[in-house]
Amino acid sequence: MAYVTEITYTQSGSTNKDFIVTFPFLATTDLRVQLNGTTKSLTSDYTIVQAGGTTTIRFNTAPANSDTIRIHRETDIDAVKSTFQAGSSITASDLNNNSTQFLYASQ
Repeated sequence: MAYVTEITYTQSGSTNKDFIVTFPFLATTDLRVQLNGTTKSLTSDYTIVQAGGTTTIRFNTAPANSDTIRIHRETDIDAVKSTFQAGSSITASDLNNNSTQFLYASQ
């Protein structure tokens, strides 16, 4: 099965500020945004808007015509999403989140 961990847009016109994230991710902190190969910063360059099941990268200033926008996922693997303690309940959502984190990291 094919997997997609990034999308690239080419700005057409100079007023579009919104670019949709088309791939799955666990946390918005896993999203990275580049403009013409330069990594951009959350809040100072763009915001992340989540509404109606859609995630959108919204630039503070619209990229120039023909600029290339790359949005990709970098899954954090420094710590597992859920840690289990002896005697505590193990939930399906915790197991699924850990499995998804490892799947995304391997991709």
